[in-house]
Amino acid sequence: MSIESAQPLLQRVGRILGIVLGIVFIAAGLGKIFVLGQFAGTISGITHLSPDASTTLAVVLTAIEILGGAALVARLAVVPVSVLFCLLIAVFLWVLSTAVIQGREIQCHCFGLLNIALSNRAEIILDIILFNLVALLGGISSLKGRTPTKGRAWVLAGSAVVLFYFQYSAFATIVGDDRLQGVDIQPVMSHLGSRNQEFSRYTAGNRVLFLLYFPDFNCPPCFDSFVVASQMVRTYFAEEQSSRALALFKPDDIADPKDPSRLAGWAEANELGFPVLIAPDSIFQNLKFQKSSVLVLSPSGRVLLSETLPMDPQRIQFLSQLLKDRYGSRP
Repeated sequence: MSIESAQPLLQRVGRILGIVLGIVFIAAGLGKIFVLGQFAGTISGITHLSPDASTTLAVVLTAIEILGGAALVARLAVVPVSVLFCLLIAVFLWVLSTAVIQGREIQCHCFGLLNIALSNRAEIILDIILFNLVALLGGISSLKGRTPTKGRAWVLAGSAVVLFYFQYSAFATIVGDDRLQGVDIQPVMSHLGSRNQEFSRYTAGNRVLFLLYFPDFNCPPCFDSFVVASQMVRTYFAEEQSSRALALFKPDDIADPKDPSRLAGWAEANELGFPVLIAPDSIFQNLKFQKSSVLVLSPSGRVLLSETLPMDPQRIQFLSQLLKDRYGSRP
């Protein structure tokens, strides 16, 4: 198929895509009208603007979605509107990505009254899809009225490749961190329900849970990572250590359930400052435990970080960001 013969098909695709995207943005904007106060509250929490400024920004964004969506349906100023929506979605992606990296869960009220509740990771995926569709619409519409050439086609194709590569590089780790997959913390929390209710029921911020096997400390880098993480706990959780951090040991000669004083003495000598407990082997078997690890849990119990020891500098920095978040998130 030549470039000339493909142009009518592209224009039909553009018309249909414009109508569909226009309806999506109109629906999202109209839905926000009925929960404008909550949407403004979300903006205030993210930007730290005053309530009046947040309300004004909420009204402006809502108007942009409704009017821009109507313009797409009516095929008016499609290219400028597409550029505007791409910029708007890029801001949303930046905010959501920052929230995921920091272990927060933002209630964005993206669809307002429609009450479509998605996790921030799912919202990132949805926004990436919308961004690409809007960019595609803008690209197709930019060809209207122009003489199609192979050079222009190659430029658009190259731009698409660069865009997809950038998106993969920027969001693949954030959206699909496999270190958070398969971590079922429920057996541990059920066990702690009768052993340490302060930790298991704590909901005022992120928590740190160490899952440890003493022989792993024969690896000096592993022990060093544990020491660094423990120091972070003492630094950031100074006023509430007993509620927000806990170390759970797999039984061995030192972490001996028949003589817990040995482990307690070790914890005191190393000035941990947070509780240490010995759990049955069955708990670790249910977790498919392989090596000493550090986990960060949100107030709702979602695993924000799951990392075996030793930790590389980037993950230690991520841990630090999660611990600095005093109040955590409420997904």
